[in-house]
Amino acid sequence: MKRWPLIVLTSVLTACSLIDDNLAVCSVNQRINYQLQVHADVSMQLQSELNATEQESVRDALQSWLTPIFADENIDVDLRFFMALTDEPTVQKTEIIKKRRTSFSITLPKENFMHLAVANLNSSPQMQLSGVEHSATERLDIVGDGEMKSLGSSIYATRLPMEISGDSLQELEVELHMITSVVALVIDHTECPELLQTEGSVMGCAGGFCVLDSLFDYTNTLSFRMLDVPVSAKKLPAIRSRREQTAAYRCLGVVAMPTQEEQEWQLTVVATLSGSRHTTNTMTVSTPLQAGELRILKTRMNKNGELSFDKDVSVSIELDWNEGGDHEIVL
Repeated sequence: MKRWPLIVLTSVLTACSLIDDNLAVCSVNQRINYQLQVHADVSMQLQSELNATEQESVRDALQSWLTPIFADENIDVDLRFFMALTDEPTVQKTEIIKKRRTSFSITLPKENFMHLAVANLNSSPQMQLSGVEHSATERLDIVGDGEMKSLGSSIYATRLPMEISGDSLQELEVELHMITSVVALVIDHTECPELLQTEGSVMGCAGGFCVLDSLFDYTNTLSFRMLDVPVSAKKLPAIRSRREQTAAYRCLGVVAMPTQEEQEWQLTVVATLSGSRHTTNTMTVSTPLQAGELRILKTRMNKNGELSFDKDVSVSIELDWNEGGDHEIVL
């Protein structure tokens, strides 16, 4: 998971006036330094899971697609500070972190606060922030009807109890956690030369997220439509038993919300073959999709558009072919 530790340096720049008897709480100017640190190594994961020579083009395609998703510059950040006793909002700022280290100035009373921050919302208009009247009600929700589009990039959130007191320098640290997940499906369709198109979706994802409690909402689970990640052809070397041929890969990807813990989730792929033939593969994955995870699934497609996996995934197949009518096969 890509983690962004958030270092908050709090210093007093103006003193309280002792003359104004109506000043119940002193306000001080705070300078907050945000330090973005990237720990995830997408390139290393791609190299580890797609290490075959013929998969080089797949690695390149996924690297190009994933780079902006895990970007660490020009990130919008929504900052909110709530009074600890009343849970009332005190200050709200929207800023842009242009580099890994960015500083903002903010004025806060000498009080206890709950600080909530969410990042990268501008990349995904279907992700809406609401309930900002109190920290206890602030949440993120996916809005829209039917199957959702892939989110534009990763979404991050954090919570930090803060105490503003005294005149000494305070140093606080918190991590911005990725609340979204990324799935990449790599399909080797070398044995299916008649494949024309693939469409996919991920089902069983959370529909919302409570920022203060850091809890996902599965009241209404969602389905996210996968994107086509173009992959260039790669020539395979000729060997005795096989002439030189082209390694055919297709790749689908999506930025979605996580699935429930200790529960299976599903991924559907519809393969369109020549002659108006359609093969629907419904895959059930036993390992939950976690927040912050990059899940790479690799599969092989046979000549009929049917997918197969080595482990942890079961597949049910439905054939819709003009020649033979409807068939249903469970593997």
